[in-house]
Amino acid sequence: MTAFTAAVIWTALQLDKWLAARRFQILIKSIVNSLIILFFIYQLFTPYFYTDQYLQTAGLEQIETYYQLSNEELTDQDRSRMAESSLVEGMAFATLTTNHYPKQPLKDVKPMDLQRSYYHYDMIVELKQKNAQTKVYQFTFAREEGKFKIKGITQLKAEE
Repeated sequence: MTAFTAAVIWTALQLDKWLAARRFQILIKSIVNSLIILFFIYQLFTPYFYTDQYLQTAGLEQIETYYQLSNEELTDQDRSRMAESSLVEGMAFATLTTNHYPKQPLKDVKPMDLQRSYYHYDMIVELKQKNAQTKVYQFTFAREEGKFKIKGITQLKAEE
C-alpha cells in the first residue's frame, strides 16, 4: 500500500511538472478537477441520476431473479450465478452458504413506494406467492458491478 501511495504521488508530481510547461495548465487542471468531482458526486448520489421508472424496473428484475433461487431444478452453478447477479457480494455469499432462499415461488409483484437515499434506494413491494399469501417487503438496492443489486430485505407485514 505504501508503494502504491508513493507511485501515485510521484505520478502526480510528474504530471504537475508536465502541465507547468503547457500553455493552458489552469484550464486543463480545472477540467480534470471538475471531472473528478463529478465522478465522486455520481458515486455518492447514484440513484438520483436515474428515473423512478428505471429504478423500479431494475428492482423488479432483481426481485424476480432472487425468487427464482427457490427453483429445485437449478444446478449449484446456475443458482450461484443467479445469486451473484441479483444480490450484492456479501449477501450472495451468505445466501449461498446458508441455503437461505425464498421458500415459495413468486406469483406477482406490485411496487408500492420508492425512496432514494445517497448511494442506494429502497423499494417497498407487495409480493404474492404461490400459496396465495401476500407480504409487504422493503428491498434495499445498491449499485455494484455496474447495476443495482439487492442489498437488504425487510418484511414489513404479512396478510393471510
